[in-house]
Amino acid sequence: MERVHPKFRLGLAYQSLNPGTFAIDISQTLKSSYAPEVSAGYELVTGALSFRVGAADGGLTAGAGFAIDHARVDYAYISQRTLSTSNVHRISLSGTW
Repeated sequence: MERVHPKFRLGLAYQSLNPGTFAIDISQTLKSSYAPEVSAGYELVTGALSFRVGAADGGLTAGAGFAIDHARVDYAYISQRTLSTSNVHRISLSGTW
């Protein structure tokens, strides 16, 4: 059986006067051999579209989303140098009711 160590995460977000939100979070796996991880990002929402850019684990993250009525489609790009030489692309569909 594999053991997963708990992780503590603290985050802050600031919605500025321009139409965007800045966010930063720091997380620490509760085991002595793990270093803290810092992530930061910015999101711009204009009507039904949203655009995101950030940095996590020394790599670039970016994404975009589109919302209409109760449905939302999001795309995310993540460069994960620590896990593999390949980049990660994620597409998600979500809804609210």
